[in-house]
Amino acid sequence: MQKEQVAFLGPKGTYSHQAALQQFPDESKYDFKPVSTIPECFENLLYDSKISYCIVPLENSTNGQVVFTYDLIRDVFKSGRGGESNELLASSKYKNRKIPPITIVGEQYVKIEHCLMTANKEIAAEHDSNEYVNLYSHPQVWGQVTEYLQEKLKGKFLNRIDCKSTSEAMIKCKEDAENGIKSLAIGSITGSKINNCVVIDQGINDQKGNTTRFLTFSKKNRNMEIPVNVEDAEKEGNITLLTFTTLRDGPGSLVDVLNIFQKHNINMTSISSRPIGVSGNWQYIFYVEYEYDHKLPWKEEILSEIDARCLTWAMWGVFQRNNDYYN
Repeated sequence: MQKEQVAFLGPKGTYSHQAALQQFPDESKYDFKPVSTIPECFENLLYDSKISYCIVPLENSTNGQVVFTYDLIRDVFKSGRGGESNELLASSKYKNRKIPPITIVGEQYVKIEHCLMTANKEIAAEHDSNEYVNLYSHPQVWGQVTEYLQEKLKGKFLNRIDCKSTSEAMIKCKEDAENGIKSLAIGSITGSKINNCVVIDQGINDQKGNTTRFLTFSKKNRNMEIPVNVEDAEKEGNITLLTFTTLRDGPGSLVDVLNIFQKHNINMTSISSRPIGVSGNWQYIFYVEYEYDHKLPWKEEILSEIDARCLTWAMWGVFQRNNDYYN
């Protein structure tokens, strides 16, 4: 049986790789393809017929939105197709609807727990007396381990060196050891296992409970009105994402749309916005996530109301809320 391919923000051993393994734990069925950037994740899914899924970070509990991902969703939305027909519904019924070519099928939550590590057991065994040449990590990490650097590593290394990823940091640490240089790296426990590094200290990040949320996209079922199979749609705890632009710029335009959720007692779990980049005019795309109740009159009423109150809109699929959301 041919394996399905999953694109993720690489290299292997990153938190994105960990999210991919959580989403698809049976490695006998999936091949994982690391790519260099978040845009490449989307490009692989959109244009490479061999790629079935991509996994991208959406938001962090400390740092907020991953704007790259929000803007890529926006760009796919802007180029989305409208006025098509499908087996469930003639899309022309909703004149302002766009149908994205990709669908959200899952979410994962990855705890960002940084570890201090070195290349081998021999170096690790002498950590207390060692003086290290280099400390490697991704630039974003430094601000998350400030207290640890000041309290535990002050004066223990000469150079703090930025890397493209925490996995690259581990690779450079291993290369130093091969050349007789004692160095350290900061990264994830998953990365340490993949790169055969030895963890000296675990959970060194200043803020505990820091978590990144990832979304899994697929090109499957992209023409369905509510892009999910019927059995999944009827489960409890489903979430969906609606993106839209308002009919006008002015007082009440956003409230006109949000009142639909209040009217039908639909629980919104988040709302965000990004500039949509229309030349000569400031306009925004709104992202609303909400609990999807299959018992509500979606086709008969709700979608028609959304269509009447939005300049453009798109639904991105129904997916199961991950249990880690509640932890």
